[in-house]
Amino acid sequence: MSSGNEEPAKGTGLFATVTYVILILVLSAVLVEDRWVLNWEILGLLTLLAGYTLVLVLPVSRFKISASGIEAEVLRLKNTAPTPSPADESTKEAETVVSQASESLTDPRSVFLDLSIELEKRLRQLGASHGISQKMGMGQLVNQLRRRQVLTDAWLIDALQLFIQKRNQIVHEGKIELIQSAIEMGTVVLGRLEQTSGKPLFDKLADLLTRAEIRFEIHPTLRSEDQAQLYVPDFVVPNSSNPRYIIEVKGPLSTSQAYALADVGRRLKTNYPDVKAILIAQNLTPEMRNFLVSRYWAYVFDDTEIEELVSILRDYGAM
Repeated sequence: MSSGNEEPAKGTGLFATVTYVILILVLSAVLVEDRWVLNWEILGLLTLLAGYTLVLVLPVSRFKISASGIEAEVLRLKNTAPTPSPADESTKEAETVVSQASESLTDPRSVFLDLSIELEKRLRQLGASHGISQKMGMGQLVNQLRRRQVLTDAWLIDALQLFIQKRNQIVHEGKIELIQSAIEMGTVVLGRLEQTSGKPLFDKLADLLTRAEIRFEIHPTLRSEDQAQLYVPDFVVPNSSNPRYIIEVKGPLSTSQAYALADVGRRLKTNYPDVKAILIAQNLTPEMRNFLVSRYWAYVFDDTEIEELVSILRDYGAM
């Protein structure tokens, strides 16, 4: 690479020097011919020589004239061409993306965008089912759902408003440093919103745990071992003061949710190393299950395997 860039530089220097010498010789010849008397032709040559001197002296290499100027500019453009982002690749089926892609190839902006769209879609579906007009912004829709007591969970309402604030800062003010925290918050908010929307899986699990006499808490606040991190899971077994299992309940997972949950699994393993993280969701594919298990989730269940989840908790003495 270095040798390819050096040749144009040498050619440029030789060409510039020769051109400069020719201009001086032409000017000298004209002055001698006119007996060293200045006229408009000589002044024009002097102006051309002064301008060319500035081009040679000033560090404006991009605009310098050279025999290889065009080739050098093309080479520069090739060397500085941006690498195509993963988002430009053709979209594949969700299970193929989840099974083959790694976290290092995931564009957080795409995850954030998908999560924002999914949250707004769920809110609008909830509003439509209660006769609320769709011709309003996301923040106004949350306020309408709160006023009509469709949303009564104070934590969820506050979290939704904070997510909307972060989204506006990212989209309208370009504060991309907020994307990761918005993804983390949006993932938890979406899970809580699914329960509010009437998803039966959450209630079914709570009922089965109660009938199996397995102690649990719903939406407790957990602190990490160093007291620096807080987390609010769907279920903790047996209790928040002595957590042994953290259970998250989700509806059908999109690709963006799967990547966000992979990050949640990593953080749970880091902040609560002695606690097993369990995920139960609807319509899991084998590829998505394997992907999430490889990302620090101890168990990943489909909603049809809810009895197996309860059985594991019972067998491991979580009662």
